[in-house]
Amino acid sequence: MKKRILLPLVLLWVFSCCYSLQAQSSERLFYSSMRPEGWDIYLSNDQGRTFDRFTNHPALDYNAAISPDGRWVVFTSERNGTPKLYIKPVQGDSPARLLIESNSMQDQVAFAPDGNWIAFVSSHQGNAEIYKLPFRPETTLNIEQAQNLTNHPSGDFRPAISPDGATIAFSSDREHPVKSHSRFPFAMQRTGDIYTMNAAGQSVKRLTESDKWDGSPEWSPDGSQIYFYSLRSGQARIYRMNYDGSEPEPITPEGMEAVSPRFLNDSLLVFTSWPDSERSERPFRLMSENTTSRAVDSVYTAEIDMFNFSTSKNGLMAFHGGKKPQEKAINKGGFAGELLIQGTPHTYDLLGKAVEGYGVRRAFAAPPDPNGPYIVFDAFEAGGFMDQITIFGYAILLLPVLSLLLFLAGIFLSIKNRKIVKFWRYLLFVLGAILSMAVVLGSFGYFFIQFMPLVEIRLYVFGAGVIFVFLSWLTYRAWQKRQQDNNPSYKVSRLTTLMLGMNGLFALYLALFSGYFFNMNSDFYRVNYETGEISRLFTHEADRSLHPAFNTILDTKYKPDGSAVVFSTGSFRGDPGNPGDIWEYDISKKELDKISTSEANEGFADFSADGSQMVFRSGAEGNMDLYLKQANSLKNLTNSPDKENFPVISRAGNAIAYISNGKDAASEMRERPVDIYLKTKTGDSTWSEPERLTFYEGQEAHPHFSPDGQWLVYTTEEFGINDEQPLVQSYIFSPQMYGEIVALRLSDGKKFRLTHNKWEEGAPLWVKGY
Repeated sequence: MKKRILLPLVLLWVFSCCYSLQAQSSERLFYSSMRPEGWDIYLSNDQGRTFDRFTNHPALDYNAAISPDGRWVVFTSERNGTPKLYIKPVQGDSPARLLIESNSMQDQVAFAPDGNWIAFVSSHQGNAEIYKLPFRPETTLNIEQAQNLTNHPSGDFRPAISPDGATIAFSSDREHPVKSHSRFPFAMQRTGDIYTMNAAGQSVKRLTESDKWDGSPEWSPDGSQIYFYSLRSGQARIYRMNYDGSEPEPITPEGMEAVSPRFLNDSLLVFTSWPDSERSERPFRLMSENTTSRAVDSVYTAEIDMFNFSTSKNGLMAFHGGKKPQEKAINKGGFAGELLIQGTPHTYDLLGKAVEGYGVRRAFAAPPDPNGPYIVFDAFEAGGFMDQITIFGYAILLLPVLSLLLFLAGIFLSIKNRKIVKFWRYLLFVLGAILSMAVVLGSFGYFFIQFMPLVEIRLYVFGAGVIFVFLSWLTYRAWQKRQQDNNPSYKVSRLTTLMLGMNGLFALYLALFSGYFFNMNSDFYRVNYETGEISRLFTHEADRSLHPAFNTILDTKYKPDGSAVVFSTGSFRGDPGNPGDIWEYDISKKELDKISTSEANEGFADFSADGSQMVFRSGAEGNMDLYLKQANSLKNLTNSPDKENFPVISRAGNAIAYISNGKDAASEMRERPVDIYLKTKTGDSTWSEPERLTFYEGQEAHPHFSPDGQWLVYTTEEFGINDEQPLVQSYIFSPQMYGEIVALRLSDGKKFRLTHNKWEEGAPLWVKGY
């Protein structure tokens, strides 16, 4: 009898446990993604007079190529999270089908002239390589069957097969060192050239040698020339050269951006173009140029972005593109479009551990609530520069207007009074009107863009104001004396007094109200990413006594228990002594408190699960060091001249990961890209020496622990880039080329690459299921 009762109870317990495990979602990984949105393939059957949408999927479809017989279209799609090649017949309504089975990226397909094989780019063996496969339209092939033609540690892109099928032209960044961005030293940039190889991947020859980027080669119909785009003149223009690389020359008009050349017929070249100064307002266009007459025209007019033209012998045409995404309420201040990328979530299997990946279309990942389907982000409501200026800032515009009026008055009076006042007196006044305005606005602008503390800017500008007021007083006395002496030059002294006094008053105005010129308040929003519901959490009021740059919101995250939102304010690359603070917003109490420990540059805080330990970066002792706050104790964990940042602590509080530009293998200090380091707790208050976890010569950053502390996820550029850099950067501002997400198992150092993409992705945050 007892067994009869016990068995159902055991079964019920097992069922409840299984139901509980099923009800709780997998662990979640959120990361930033700079992917665009809304691209489909468009196809024309009437020589380009009209185009119809060939694919209609919420994920990105792009880089279409029509088979030589005109029966098939092969294109790249991100509908399963990773770019892969899909195939769809031109006729009929058959759905698109996966062409190559793999766990990596495939993109940039090119057909051999006879249609028997294809070349394409894949990250199958780590970095972007060019592969070759037989074209079997009715069969899904495996990437393991593909032949790697390039086998080079650098990136190889955009294959183009010669008309006789014997030679492949491509671009590569293999001959150039990776270097820092001119404006963002933490961002790495690459340079590419044009190469050729035979169809077996042998006899590689470099055709161009540019210090900019040469890319997207296209063979002339007779195979005697290669067309490509180049940035060697400072803008993207189409060039042509002989097949051996000799006699390169630009062919598209100067001032017209041009990339991705493709031949429509023997003499008409089609390329993608955009008006650089109006890029955000006007769409990318498909333009054509007659290679003989150099006549330029539009291929097809539509209010959508159009990229990467393709054609076939029977006259079919294709391109990818779509309407330009607009900002949405659910993603204020992020990249235009939806908050989460299409295909979210996609599941990663880390040796039996299921992790759901969510790409967030923002520069930094919107942090997830550990207790539900919520994320939070900050938004700066002012859109453009003019929206940021307050009524106090608009007053600055009066100074150049008044200076211009005084300038014109000086010219007019010099002519009117030329018989009684020497011309050179008015000439000095006219020059002084311009010079004094330049001194006031120039000095303020110089100190402002140097990110100097506002109190110092005010001090300098106030001093300039006092000097101008004093000079105005001196010229006032000269004016009075000359007027009493009936000296006609008093007219010039009167104007000079007015001009100097005006500039002095404006300088004093700048000193007194400079903290009120810009609106720097930021709103925080909470979004249910399953339902799309959005609500405002709170507003962070900018500190008017600080330079606006030091009110920038950085590194927002939830505390491990979800009770509060923690964020930093300050300059990401500021000096140790610049203002920087850590803030905590208690969600239940609706209270915002500053929890910084000093007046130095502090930020990037992270907490143990019980909240008893907080690790953060601080410049309190003159260097960017890491500190651990526990109860009433504060400990400098690094205390070195190196630059440490992005500290995170495991939920158990027994391990801390961070980045540093520390010592290289030769133990010599030098400026270098950052690596990830780990410190573990060896006693109640003792921490180990730092262990270096990554050794790639490029950038690796943004570490974050898994909920159980057994894994570390981070961003790396170890795998290079997967497409020509200018083609990505011309569409979306993405200076940090570039990030892939990697999970590292701490017990044995085993790495798992989680993302394969051409878009910059990074700043991962790993939380439990809910």
